[in-house]
This record gives sequence, structure tokens and C-alpha cells, in this order.
Amino acid sequence: MSSLQQKELCRMHETGQYSFSDLAELFSILRPAVYRTLSPGRN
Repeated sequence: MSSLQQKELCRMHETGQYSFSDLAELFSILRPAVYRTLSPGRN
């Protein structure tokens, strides 16, 4: 994922409107990749 995509994923997650599964599907990535992107200390 590009840094722009990672920022967008974080922004979308912060809205509370998307589950991890939703984000994985929208970004065409696996759920573990969503967890890694959103893990503390990653930003």
C-alpha cells in the first residue's frame, strides 16, 4: 500500500463506519494487513 492509501485507510477507520473486513475488501488487502497498518506506533 502506498502511504496515501495507508492514510486514507486510517482516516476511514477513525470514522467508525467501517469494520476491519470492510476496509480489507475496499482496499483489496487481507485483514492482517489492515491490522498492521492500524497498529499503534505505525504512523
